[in-house]
Amino acid sequence: MFQSILPAKAQDDVPVLKLVSRKRSWQQSSGSHSTARRSVNASEPLLDYFNGTDLQWYGNVSFGTPMQTFTVVFDTGSSAAVFMTNMSGVDCKECQNQRVFNTTASSTFVDLGITTSINFSTGNVDPKLSHPFKDFESLTVKAVSDTFTVLNFSAPNTTFNLITSQSSGFFANPFDGIVRFAAIFGLSLTAESVGNAELTLGGFDSSKVTGDLRFVPIIKPETLPAFWALETSAISVNGRVATNVSQRLDIIFDSGTSNCVFPKVITEALYAMISPKIIAHGSLGAYGVQCSEISSIATNISFTFHDTASRPFDLVIPPEEFNLGPFHDDPTICQTVINALEGFNILGGSVLKHYCKDHSHSSMMH
Repeated sequence: MFQSILPAKAQDDVPVLKLVSRKRSWQQSSGSHSTARRSVNASEPLLDYFNGTDLQWYGNVSFGTPMQTFTVVFDTGSSAAVFMTNMSGVDCKECQNQRVFNTTASSTFVDLGITTSINFSTGNVDPKLSHPFKDFESLTVKAVSDTFTVLNFSAPNTTFNLITSQSSGFFANPFDGIVRFAAIFGLSLTAESVGNAELTLGGFDSSKVTGDLRFVPIIKPETLPAFWALETSAISVNGRVATNVSQRLDIIFDSGTSNCVFPKVITEALYAMISPKIIAHGSLGAYGVQCSEISSIATNISFTFHDTASRPFDLVIPPEEFNLGPFHDDPTICQTVINALEGFNILGGSVLKHYCKDHSHSSMMH
């Protein structure tokens, strides 16, 4: 799994994130509250990239005229650009697992003539992979434009990036790229054992959710550009407020990150409240503890937010998400759910698959 550390495009309006408890759906909208609640238009199942833990959820999109289909992660924490498969005629030895976009076969393809590099923080969150981890994995990409289609929705002249080379850490990915949406959509993220994850466009699937809706103000784009983020008012471990960390944090909700990420000082302060046996593993921000002991220390980590009516509610990392599995280099040590990375506070799949989130340009809903 690779977590994007690039800022996405800023939105024109102040977003709203709406949250619903339980049945695991994530929705993003560019419309009003009433628009966000409209009927479902189209849905498709998502596959779960599982390797000891739930890493990514991905599904099908198409580019070009006629359409060429690729698998992508639908990533709420990625940049506004779309990066996907390698380009025809480019010798990318590390891209052999990804489908090739045939640019000459598309009548609507435009090469924008811009090449750049994109770095991703690995977070060292896939302990079962055999290749050595690096601090960052990188892509070299070319900016292009073509028609983008997902389900029955098409957007002509969409700007995205084609991968022309990539570092070895991407080789194992079973998908071709990453897409970030700015339309009304829902992502129902589930554990592999639960299944039935899906993408919904044009609304959210009411069969996936239960409970009351709460609207929560999104942090303004000028404060935290282009991320879906909320301000937490408290963090608690097993009901005890973590007074040793700053309580008001801007937290990004990222469907493309499998676990949770905080700066080192916060990560270690939370682990200190759980067990002194949890220690850093390697130099890339991962932490772990003896696998024989992890079940006895797994705990609830709660993040308190307030809705637009100033009512508090908690989003919880439950105990079953605490163990990410054994590290490849030492199978006696199991990785724990929070990683350290400076500059970011992120709640990823470990939390999101337990709640429904619906995004619009004026708040977030629980």
